[in-house]
Amino acid sequence: RRAGVLATSIEPMCRKHHRPSSVTSPLVSLAREALPERGSVLDVGAGAGATSLPLLDRAGRLVAVDSQPTMLEEVRAQA
Repeated sequence: RRAGVLATSIEPMCRKHHRPSSVTSPLVSLAREALPERGSVLDVGAGAGATSLPLLDRAGRLVAVDSQPTMLEEVRAQA
């Protein structure tokens, strides 16, 4: 049996509560440098968005993909 994959898209107007983290991982720092202003982010296996949410202030669009609907709900709640 195959697991379902679900996605959520977060547009700029949905960014209610998220603020860039003052503590960022080296991976997030590299992604921030490579991401053009208003660029798109695709987070596959997003989990709760620990890697992609810190990029929201720079991204024009974030698409999070995860097989667990509760994880996508968490991403959207934190955005």
